[in-house]
Amino acid sequence: MRVGELIARGEVDLGFTQISELTNSKGIDYLGPLPAEIQTTTIWYAGMRAKSDAAEAASAFLQFFASPDARAAIMQSGMDPAT
Repeated sequence: MRVGELIARGEVDLGFTQISELTNSKGIDYLGPLPAEIQTTTIWYAGMRAKSDAAEAASAFLQFFASPDARAAIMQSGMDPAT
């Protein structure tokens, strides 16, 4: 069960998980990130196999996620885009 769902159902009063999970959970109030000195950041990486059968599509997909067009959607999901 996701932390946001447990909070919304009243099974717990407080939860800690990734911001993207909490900001997309209905029925809870996201209070904000933990202080920087105790915050853990998850960094996501993407890549493609050198001999991919779908290299053109994979390349376009990766380029989109690095584009300004994707930035707003990434931020809206509670994540920070790469700088």
